[in-house]
Amino acid sequence: IPLNVMPRFMMNLLGLFVPMVREIKEMAYQWDEPFIVDDSRFRARFSMKPIREDEAARATVEWARQTYGAK
Repeated sequence: IPLNVMPRFMMNLLGLFVPMVREIKEMAYQWDEPFIVDDSRFRARFSMKPIREDEAARATVEWARQTYGAK
């Protein structure tokens, strides 16, 4: 998939006239480098461990049925 990048100066210029581009420019730092997510301290503090995705989905559906009723 081809990927195009808008130069920062262009975002600055367009941001003067297009509010959405101004918002994107404000959040552009999120694409500058990868996010590193580490839950090891949380798991150690609260004695938790992750569960498999299929188990989490099944539990969520069961909770929703009990809470909101099956439709």
